[in-house]
Amino acid sequence: MIEVERKFVVDADFVLPPLPEVPGWPTGWSVADGGVVLLEATYYDTADLRLARARITLRRRTGGKDAGWHLKIQDGKEREEIHAPLGSAKETVPRALSDLVLVHSRHEPLGPVAKITTERHVRNVCNAAGEVLVELAEDLVRAQAFGPGEQDAGEAAGWREIEAELMPAGGDDDLTVVVGLLEAAGAQRAPFPSKLTRALGEAAMAPPEVVEPAAVVKPEKPARDAVTAYLRTQARALMAQDPRVRRDQYDSVHRMRVAARRLRSALRTFRPLLDSQRADALEPELRWLGTVLGDPRDREVLHARLQEELDSLPPDAVLGSVAEVFDKEMLGGLRRAQEQARAQLRNKRYLDLVDLLVAFAADPPVTDKAERPAATVLPRLVAKAWRRLDRAVRTAQASQRDEDWHEARKAGKRARYAAEAVEVVHGGDAADLAAQAEAVQEVLGEHQDSVVAREVLRRLAAAHNDAGFTLGVLYGVERERGRASLRAFDGVWATASRKRHRRWLR
Repeated sequence: MIEVERKFVVDADFVLPPLPEVPGWPTGWSVADGGVVLLEATYYDTADLRLARARITLRRRTGGKDAGWHLKIQDGKEREEIHAPLGSAKETVPRALSDLVLVHSRHEPLGPVAKITTERHVRNVCNAAGEVLVELAEDLVRAQAFGPGEQDAGEAAGWREIEAELMPAGGDDDLTVVVGLLEAAGAQRAPFPSKLTRALGEAAMAPPEVVEPAAVVKPEKPARDAVTAYLRTQARALMAQDPRVRRDQYDSVHRMRVAARRLRSALRTFRPLLDSQRADALEPELRWLGTVLGDPRDREVLHARLQEELDSLPPDAVLGSVAEVFDKEMLGGLRRAQEQARAQLRNKRYLDLVDLLVAFAADPPVTDKAERPAATVLPRLVAKAWRRLDRAVRTAQASQRDEDWHEARKAGKRARYAAEAVEVVHGGDAADLAAQAEAVQEVLGEHQDSVVAREVLRRLAAAHNDAGFTLGVLYGVERERGRASLRAFDGVWATASRKRHRRWLR
């Protein structure tokens, strides 16, 4: 579930007023007493608090209606809460949850870092229909942080706080009303995002391994600032998708693969600015990860494409068990590829790759050339990527070979990523060129998808004679789609290659 809550600190003398009597209380609302409950939670993290620094919480909690293991992961602006059964008191972190933070913990073990006991008085804010809109929790907290082991516990600390949590029946406006009433009563927003960070102190508030990148880099600043910003953006994107891939969430494999591709492209585009030895160590590992993620993604796209075409055929064009063939040959392969990809995300090679990536993005190893002004250095690197695209297009236009069109598509993708990488410096100019390269990439991607689909249809037709007619019809559909994409390419390239898109390049 998605957790939406606001925390407030109050002193020992604070008394929560009878809310229905407070000015501004909405007509029809009421407060139901939810009673008092004792909660005891042990929090787990690495010794250097990687989870806390990444705003992730992992705990085993007893007491209350949701006793068990809780994992809270940042999901955009809010946090997603994932549960697992309580298990025995001596149980280690459940595999289902430790997997979801493995991209952060990697080779470091998870162990207890704090114990927090909370005496909680619950009040439910309800609408006229009796639905709970917001849960108010008035907490008396006792917290103790551990050192390297549970036996090295520090001095316990205590405080009071109030949490206002949005319930499924409520909306953002309801939470806003309750928050306003609490603030009017004297409650103040908590300076800590969670009880755990307050218990652990400054160490838990330290920056994550890969910090938030700069949104804008001034043209006169060193080129390394722009390189660092882009590498950090993509490293964070890759790490953010890791738990989503493990849970098979929508579009997660694609997004993680794109982040890996953008990182590889950055290593190539910015090669004159980076230490070649360390870049050469990282690049093949990113290529390997792209391959691991590519198989399930390509199968997913292909199945959706062909299924859509099959569904659009008239009934008299569908002979044999084509749908069953697709399910057996493609869905089965897709599921196996997805499981294999998830298995690879648990192995040492992947964890070593993330170690390399984190170190590289946190403090990119740059050359002296990267100390020159960004506006002087970066446009030349983007221009080089565009010239490579121009040559690839000319080669494909001359040969008309599928292989050459595919190379042009890859060059278009690299030119797009190069332009995107310098948007922090060159803003709209770089965004415009990236959009032109993306248009080239998309139309040639349609052609390449058609090439791959025809190869699969040919193979399936050879193995399934009863479905051969319909598979042949689909082959014809794909052939026409491929031809149409190349006809469309002429117009796309005529627009993309206009000099006005590249006036800012040198």
